[in-house]
Amino acid sequence: MTRAASGRIARCVLTWSGDPLIALEAACGTVGALINPGVLSAALSGTPQEPGREGFIVAIRRDDRERFEETVSGVYARWIGESITRPGLRFSEPDD
Repeated sequence: MTRAASGRIARCVLTWSGDPLIALEAACGTVGALINPGVLSAALSGTPQEPGREGFIVAIRRDDRERFEETVSGVYARWIGESITRPGLRFSEPDD
């Protein structure tokens, strides 16, 4: 979070309510997001063993991912996609 606040993460959005697709689209800005729809639906639904969404963070640059994982270690998180250079929200092919 400190890296995001200091500008070392391109865009970091934390939201706690509302439609996740609207939040993802709003977070895209001048970059895009490639989302795996199967992982997104699993993250939103949750199970007793794997809780559903309480909030989400989007658009973490790939270079910052390792440092980010260290920062939030111990916090439940699931990666649903990656940032891409083409603006907008896109969906990848579902996993088999």
